[in-house]
Amino acid sequence: MTLSGAALSLWSAPLDLPTSLLGELGECISPEETERAEQYRQPLDRDRFVAARGWLRRLLAGQLRCRPDEVRFVTGDGGKPMLVDSDLRFNASRSAGVALYATSWTTNVGVDIEQVREIADIEGFAERFFSPAEQAGLAALPQADRRAASFQCWANKEAYVKGLGTGLTVSLRAFDTWSGDMAHSTLDGWTIHKVDAGFGFAAAVAGTGLQGSVPVPPESLGSLKFDPTTGTIERLSGEALGGSLEE
Repeated sequence: MTLSGAALSLWSAPLDLPTSLLGELGECISPEETERAEQYRQPLDRDRFVAARGWLRRLLAGQLRCRPDEVRFVTGDGGKPMLVDSDLRFNASRSAGVALYATSWTTNVGVDIEQVREIADIEGFAERFFSPAEQAGLAALPQADRRAASFQCWANKEAYVKGLGTGLTVSLRAFDTWSGDMAHSTLDGWTIHKVDAGFGFAAAVAGTGLQGSVPVPPESLGSLKFDPTTGTIERLSGEALGGSLEE
């Protein structure tokens, strides 16, 4: 789905897949990625890594007009992955059984998704990672809303830092990316948007030149429809898995 007013697109994808679909995605990844997958001790973690990399390769291949195994990556100085010999920018994130992807031909981009889970000490977490203004905004919320809000603030920060591609070389407490229930915030030419990733998840996308864009739910990848509230996966009729991913 493309954000209005900006050439930036978002997709989500399920990572807990039937064996046959996982096998198809596994055929897309490189030998190096297969080796990385085998380093995971838990089969669930290994399968989710394979699915996430396979979806990413299919997504990028659809835009680059090549085969998934022809997509070539390099890593920037800050650890941000980039494409070889292409102006297409992308970023990826995964949490639990869901992956989130963003691509753009015109803007740098960062994305993050987080499963909202229990935090033993929300205030301590906020003091460690959030700016004073973000801590004050969190403290002003009802207690019942603070857990989800803290994950949204974290997702905003991660999306921004990943978009910059500098790694965690600056303190997360040094900048503001979240303010209460605002749908987006701006920082040094970047706009950080809250993304509707479904019940139980917090997500954000960051990019340059996105002022005024309206956040929208991501589009499902690969002809699969995923319902995060029930964990069910449906194949959409009339579409082939991994087909062309044109807007």
